[in-house]
Amino acid sequence: MKRRTLAFDDEEALREQLYRGPGGLLTLDLTDHGLQVLPDAVLEITELECLILNNNKLKNLPEGIG
Repeated sequence: MKRRTLAFDDEEALREQLYRGPGGLLTLDLTDHGLQVLPDAVLEITELECLILNNNKLKNLPEGIG
């Protein structure tokens, strides 16, 4: 399944991808997007409870995450 291209610098576009995952957690799934750094816009979504980043190229996470 091919994933839709997202505007990772656009907080509003990322918010449109939020859903209630297991246990009712507010979730954002950025699996398989080839991310090398976590977009700043993700950090602006303060109500985010679950962030899925499988199969990306991240080497580090910003302070305060993890």
